[in-house]
Amino acid sequence: MEPAGGAAYAGWCLAFIEDALEKSNGIEIFGGDSAKESAVLYSDAMRQGTPERDAFVFYDCICRSPDGPVNWGHCGIGLGDGSVIHAWDTVRIDDYRQIEAMTALSGDHPRYIGWVPVERVLKQKAADRHEKFEQPEETMVELRAITEDNFLDAFHLELAPGQERFVSHPIRSLAQAYVYREQCQPFGIYEDGKMVGYVMVIYDYDVPEYDIWHMMIDKSMQGRGLGSAALGRVLDYIRTKPFGDSSRVALTCNKDNTAARKLYERRGFRSTGTEDEDEIELAMTVD
Repeated sequence: MEPAGGAAYAGWCLAFIEDALEKSNGIEIFGGDSAKESAVLYSDAMRQGTPERDAFVFYDCICRSPDGPVNWGHCGIGLGDGSVIHAWDTVRIDDYRQIEAMTALSGDHPRYIGWVPVERVLKQKAADRHEKFEQPEETMVELRAITEDNFLDAFHLELAPGQERFVSHPIRSLAQAYVYREQCQPFGIYEDGKMVGYVMVIYDYDVPEYDIWHMMIDKSMQGRGLGSAALGRVLDYIRTKPFGDSSRVALTCNKDNTAARKLYERRGFRSTGTEDEDEIELAMTVD
């Protein structure tokens, strides 16, 4: 489990609690795509009062989205004494009631729903996870090629504290894009006309395969589903086969960047078993 104070799960509260359970038990669980959706899935076992140890603890919480406010919720794991370990801007431990006094980027405050015994979480089956709710429309983002008109916007993107060891800043990535300009395309990730992130697609003719490099979301915009939405746009771009005919897509992820790995795996990436120091390779095949 990420220690208190760590920033790897900033804005990824559900990924934090799911990883904590999965990695400590060598299992896979099948919650929703947000804390609120998971709370709905487990609502048949929702309890009130002080959360027991290892319980999944849920809150309503309104978050910002391009289509207006969305209740993506918040969640953590009970420690058995009334406190909850959860991922906010960092991983932190708070009394479950005091979490309601915290303020999200939207200005909203979490509102306690209740807690679910870990045994109920373990019973959830993959085939059942869509029965109780409709999937929300994905956050709308678009990719725009980096050109002389917008490259300075990419320079101004910022990583959250502690994320520098996980991904290169766009300044370095754009230097690599120049070197490999015959086989790559750098993109700005945009929401509502504003650049909120960066990613580069490069084609490796030797394998052959498409590689996704240096995807990042500005620190001020994290935790809103923009990374997942952007990854979907990148895969759509790769499906057009802009450089070569390969259907294999690969990327690497730092072993400690569990939030990013969870995002990739939700999109269908799986570990290939190849490792290079702290980086692991994940790959998938597109249609």
